[in-house]
Amino acid sequence: MKKNFIVLKNERTDVFFKYYEDIFNYYSKKNGLLFKIIKKFNLPFLSIYFGEWKNILNQYKTIILFDNGFDNQIPKYIRKKNKDIRIILFYWNKILEHSKKFLNNKFVDEYWTFDINDAKLYNMKYNPQFYSYKMKLPKCQLNNDIMFVGKNKGRKEAILELKKILERKNIRCNFKIIDENCPSISYDDYLHEVACSKCILEFNPFLQTGLTLRSLESLFFSKKLITNNKDIINYDFYNKKNIFVIGVDNIKNIKEFIDSDYETIDKKIIDNYDYENWLKRFM
Repeated sequence: MKKNFIVLKNERTDVFFKYYEDIFNYYSKKNGLLFKIIKKFNLPFLSIYFGEWKNILNQYKTIILFDNGFDNQIPKYIRKKNKDIRIILFYWNKILEHSKKFLNNKFVDEYWTFDINDAKLYNMKYNPQFYSYKMKLPKCQLNNDIMFVGKNKGRKEAILELKKILERKNIRCNFKIIDENCPSISYDDYLHEVACSKCILEFNPFLQTGLTLRSLESLFFSKKLITNNKDIINYDFYNKKNIFVIGVDNIKNIKEFIDSDYETIDKKIIDNYDYENWLKRFM
């Protein structure tokens, strides 16, 4: 009997996928000059770099491809190997000019996105961001009020301005803004920073309404969230006691918000954002 789903992704997005079967990287390797030449000039030899998934396509009914690391040659290859498989391209990122070009691939059956505005704009199907119960926080004594770890992405100045406002209110901030070409920290180290903090700061650099991992980390780990995503009030887990919306809530009250207790969210709501249920919605 065929399995329901096989998922292909870029290895750089490997956060909790390692805990699940039937999830593979697009490429077994992608270093070297030849690979770069094939990608740059769209030459028809990309499949020599594909991972082991290329040998087991006939075992699955549906294949989900992530936008990050996607190449238009991939669904063409998949269709050649299995003409009956259902091919889905899932946008785990806001659609930008460089990724918009993937929307017209004749070998892709369905386009899905995590962003409700992109779903409306491009007539796509919607499936919200996901996380995993398999992720656990390490033990750590609380020593920060708010933490932020993320790449610059043009938001450094705004984040540092916010940091000044918070510190004037005696709020302890642990902000690590990673500039271009600087190494990122591992996700395990990132989770340690989360464990040591009361709140997570989410600061979206684009006009994005879809949830980031920051939102779901706060939900799964019962951490308060401070965010500039005003659309978050429309999600079922929104609770004014747990989520402070920059530009909506009064900044004068932010310390009171941080110091108050987290209000527990119904587990049925959290379940909706677990990876397993994310998969089921494609059915």
